[in-house]
Amino acid sequence: MDRVDAGTLKAGDSWFSIRPPMPYETIRAGYKSLVTIIGATDKFITYTIGKDKPIRISRNRAAHKLPLRATDEDLKSFDNAVEYDLLVRKLTNFKWDAQPLEMLRAMWNDVISTPLDDRRLAEELVYRLNLLIKNEEIRKDVFTLLETRIPVCPQTCKHPTIQVSDGKLGLLGFLNGLVGTMTPLGYGHIAAVFSDDGLILERFELMQVPNG
Repeated sequence: MDRVDAGTLKAGDSWFSIRPPMPYETIRAGYKSLVTIIGATDKFITYTIGKDKPIRISRNRAAHKLPLRATDEDLKSFDNAVEYDLLVRKLTNFKWDAQPLEMLRAMWNDVISTPLDDRRLAEELVYRLNLLIKNEEIRKDVFTLLETRIPVCPQTCKHPTIQVSDGKLGLLGFLNGLVGTMTPLGYGHIAAVFSDDGLILERFELMQVPNG
């Protein structure tokens, strides 16, 4: 978030600002707001935040009183947070319209006290991994990590869930070590899907449970 140069502001200027949620709000309550300058003189600035009533302040105070300008990275983080918030509400089938704080706390306590089985953990990791590699440059780096193998000790080789091949460990083998294996054959839950030529990482997905 950046401060606005109040000295150069003129009528018609606008920017997005993001404020932290209040205790009784969720992301859905909306805290990304459009700030618009509707009037500007040498001494005073009048502005609105969203659909709120106009606010008039002296230009000297504007530098410290005006809402901060959200950067592109701020807005991207906000959009990702909203996407995650929507997913949580979809999975929980819960109505999130400014619930009392006690209800939100009770729901959170239910979530953190519920054991997360291997398959559900794998689903969450696959979802987050695929969000990460939406960026093409990050996708290339993750591809390099997947192609990298390091020699590991006998204890790692003998671990019941870490996937080791020829005494070497890669990123996918480590991730599957976190989520366990699908018994009785010992397959990992998480798979990486590549292009036909093997040069492009396309996505992560859940391995299908083998028959038999």
